Amino acid sequence: MNTKHLSKPIITAIPILTLVLIGVLLSGCGAVQNTGSGSQTADTATPVISNNSLMAGGVIVAGRLEPTDSVWLSFQSAGEVADIQIEEGQSVKTGDILAVLGNPETAQSDLKAAELELTTAQQALDDLNQNARLDESRAYQAFVEAKLAAIDAHQTLSDMDTQSYQDKIDDAWTKVQDEQDNLNDAQDTFDKYNNLDENNTTRQNAQTDLDDAQKVYDDAVRAHDQLVYDLEQAQANADNADQTVNQAKLDYDDRQNGPDPDQLALANAQVDSAQAHVDAAQKTLDLMTLTAPFDGVVTSVDMTIGQTVSPEEPVVRLADFSQWYIETTDLDEIKVARIDPGKPVTLTVDALPDLVLKGTVDRISLDYIEKSGDILYTARIRLDDTDPRLRWGMTISVNFEE
Repeated sequence: MNTKHLSKPIITAIPILTLVLIGVLLSGCGAVQNTGSGSQTADTATPVISNNSLMAGGVIVAGRLEPTDSVWLSFQSAGEVADIQIEEGQSVKTGDILAVLGNPETAQSDLKAAELELTTAQQALDDLNQNARLDESRAYQAFVEAKLAAIDAHQTLSDMDTQSYQDKIDDAWTKVQDEQDNLNDAQDTFDKYNNLDENNTTRQNAQTDLDDAQKVYDDAVRAHDQLVYDLEQAQANADNADQTVNQAKLDYDDRQNGPDPDQLALANAQVDSAQAHVDAAQKTLDLMTLTAPFDGVVTSVDMTIGQTVSPEEPVVRLADFSQWYIETTDLDEIKVARIDPGKPVTLTVDALPDLVLKGTVDRISLDYIEKSGDILYTARIRLDDTDPRLRWGMTISVNFEE
C-alpha cells in the first residue's frame, strides 16, 4: 500500500522538473548569446536605460530659443519712405532713427520754432515769479520808508501846530488889519488930490504914500498867508504821509501773494499754448520718424526707399540678443504642477546634440492655451550658458531637474 502511494507522485514530478531544467538551460543560453552578440548592442542599451531613468527623475518638454525681446516696428502714419538709415544685422541704440517718411526738414523747423516759443514763454513766467519776489522786497522797503516819512511829517506838524505858532498867525492877522487901515487912510488922502495935475507935488506925495501903504499891506498879507499856508502844508503833508503808508501797506500785502493774478494767468496761458505747439510739432515729426524703442539688432528690413507704407504696417524687426531665453511649447497641466520659478534646467539643442546648457526658470505664464484638447502653459527659461552657434528659433529639449 505504501509503495504504491509513493510511486505515483515521483513519476508525475519527473516531467515537471525536466521542463524547469530545460527552461533554465535555454534562458542561460539566451543570456550567453545576448552577451556575446557584440558591444554595440550592449552600448546602445545602456543610454536607453539612462534616458529612461532621467525621464523618470524630471520633466522633459520642448521649447524654442528666443531673445530677451523682439518687436515688429511700423510708422504711425501713411507716407512715402524717404530715408532708411539701417540694414539687417546692424546694432542700434534706444532712440536711434531707423527710417523717415517724406521730408522731415519742415517738421523739424516747426519743432525748433515751437521749442523757442516755449523757452521764451517759460522765461517770461520765470521772470514774472522772480520779479514778484523782488517787487515784494521793494514794496516792503517802500512801506518802511513811507512810515518813516509819515513820522517826520507828523513831527513837523506837531512842532508847528502850537499855541505859539497860532499867536504868530493872530499877530500877523492883526498887522494885516492895521495895514489895511493905513492903506485906507492913504487911499482917502490920495482921493483928495486925485484931481490935481499929475505933476503936482502934493498929489505925487499922496500917490507915493498910497503906493507905500499898499506895499506894506501886501507884505503883511503875504506874511500872514505864509504862516497859515505852512501850517496847512504841514497838515497836508501828514495826511499825505498817512495815505502813502496805507497804500504802501496794501502794495506790500499784494506782493506777498506773488505775481499779479492777471499777469500770472496770462504768462501761464502762454506757456501752455507754447507747450501745445511743441507737442503738436513733435507728434508730426514722430509720425514721420521710426526710432528704436530699445537697444538691439535689426533682424529684418521690409521696406525700400520710395515705397508707400500704411500706418501699423510692419517694416522693421528689432531683437535684443543680450540674453537668451527658451519658451516651452508643450508644457501641459500635469508637468507644470512640478515646476517653480528659480528651478534649475538642463537644456539640449536639437541641432547641436553635443551641446548641453544650463538654465533657470524665469517665470511661468498665468494664462494658458488649449491645443488639440490639451491645456498648455509657457515657461520662460533664462539661459545661464551661451554658445556662438545658437540661433533664434532653434528647438530645445528642456529637462526640469528634480
